[in-house]
Amino acid sequence: MKDNTAIHSLAAPREKSGKIKFVHSDGSIRAFSTCVNSLSGSRLSYFDNDPPSIDDPMPWIKSVFRDIRKKAKVLDVIGDF
Repeated sequence: MKDNTAIHSLAAPREKSGKIKFVHSDGSIRAFSTCVNSLSGSRLSYFDNDPPSIDDPMPWIKSVFRDIRKKAKVLDVIGDF
């Protein structure tokens, strides 16, 4: 993805980033996002507006996107995952 600022204003350009918006099993609309922070170089991954986890392994991040696609109704996807 070339313009990662669609995910977060501090997302590093040309780094793998993604955001998936979905309907959770309880009916609520949720989002999962991941991007590399341009200031620190750390990968940040987070649900909704929760505090991000830092430098999660890429296989785990890919599994979150895969599981959301498999188990939930996806509303929107932005990015590389």
